[in-house]
Amino acid sequence: MSDTRAVPWALSGIALALGCGGPAEPQSATGGAAACQQRLTTQTLSAASLPELREPTSHLTVNVTSSRARLARLLESRIPRQLAAEKNRDAGFAGRVTYRVRRGDLSVGVRDGRLTVQTPIQAEVAVCKNIGPFCPTYGRCQPRFSATASLPLQLGPRYNFGKSDVRLKTVRGCILQPIGLNVTDHVQRMAQRQTAGVQRRIDSSLPSIRDDVQLGWQLAQLPLPLDATTCLRMRPTQLTQGAAQQTPKTVSTRLALIGTARIEDPCTTDEPPLTPLTAPSFTPDLPERFQIRVPVLLSWSDASAKFSASTIDGSAGLVALETAGHSRKRVRLRATLSGRACGDVWLTAKPYFDMKQGGLRLKAVAVAPGSDLAEAKAEALVKHIERTAHAAVPINLEGAPAALQRLVTKLGESVPGFVQPRLEMASPGVGSVQITTAGLVPVAVLSGRATVAIEEKVNHSVASAG
Repeated sequence: MSDTRAVPWALSGIALALGCGGPAEPQSATGGAAACQQRLTTQTLSAASLPELREPTSHLTVNVTSSRARLARLLESRIPRQLAAEKNRDAGFAGRVTYRVRRGDLSVGVRDGRLTVQTPIQAEVAVCKNIGPFCPTYGRCQPRFSATASLPLQLGPRYNFGKSDVRLKTVRGCILQPIGLNVTDHVQRMAQRQTAGVQRRIDSSLPSIRDDVQLGWQLAQLPLPLDATTCLRMRPTQLTQGAAQQTPKTVSTRLALIGTARIEDPCTTDEPPLTPLTAPSFTPDLPERFQIRVPVLLSWSDASAKFSASTIDGSAGLVALETAGHSRKRVRLRATLSGRACGDVWLTAKPYFDMKQGGLRLKAVAVAPGSDLAEAKAEALVKHIERTAHAAVPINLEGAPAALQRLVTKLGESVPGFVQPRLEMASPGVGSVQITTAGLVPVAVLSGRATVAIEEKVNHSVASAG
């Protein structure tokens, strides 16, 4: 177009601006000029302070459980039935003593956060007195004791177990028959010396599980592929342990990785540096189920564009819908109207995620105070926004359950048959929608129950529930 032909277009634009005393009226969806008879009064709607975008905390909890019977058998293999035996031990004035100490079956439980092992102990004692080259037996007894060994299940700073504690209780004393001499104190001191040996044997056999925990800590930071280009990545910051528990058949405790998770699309090939393993903390009421919370950001500009595109309707007189933060629970909307009543109207609404439509919707829409929009028109506008406003959000976690199941199956192939890793997962969902300075943040949630069981029966299968 030449310069002379451009002049009338420029002059007409200036004339329109001067003649109307302001900007041109909003256009209808069909492109025609709206017949505005009432220009709406602009409301004043201030926003509260909004939080910055922060990744929500996730916890990957693993329930570690063991059959009490299997654990008892494992300990039985470490502690012999005959605890002590000695022949013709010098007992001073009493003469010489011959004794044998045997334990009974072990029972395993949990008390006050400690693994407890109880067993009955039976001793056979015979005492003789030297008479020349002979030592005729002049008394016998069979004392009974109850021994309880306990071990703290709470891990130490280097993922080691604390010292055990072994206590002995006399159930039946030692009264030598047929002479009736009570030597219970002497026999109990001998049994106590043997108890100290049992305690040393327990403590020397306790493993440090730091290397195993370190491996799990590192594996948790590797990307988990969800599809051809997308992956889920977790960044743990802390490991915590729950309180020990027991049932009639099992003892258990819980470990959890605490950290954040995010979706990468595309999945980055550059591996970020791994966070170092920290000393374990203790959380008595650690939840049984894991919950991985993944934030997905929809910026305010994208939210405005998507909500506007879904709600613009010439018949409804809505030509734009700008979205911004209002408070921690509600957004503010600036609706630009055309028609007999034209201009801007401020509203507030509560955003939520619609799983069926796969995007954000708006509910509890309300016109902000100070609007002179007619009541009937305001009610129609509210219903229209609640019915049509939609902003698609790309949350794709459908591949996560299968990916986690493959990981558990692979783990099951590398451990002994009596160690059973199990994974039960709920379908992925979306929990809260956060309102932040950066935009709207629906939080996708992966939840379920992960178990590592040491069982009585060998079973190589890996269980799963959808």
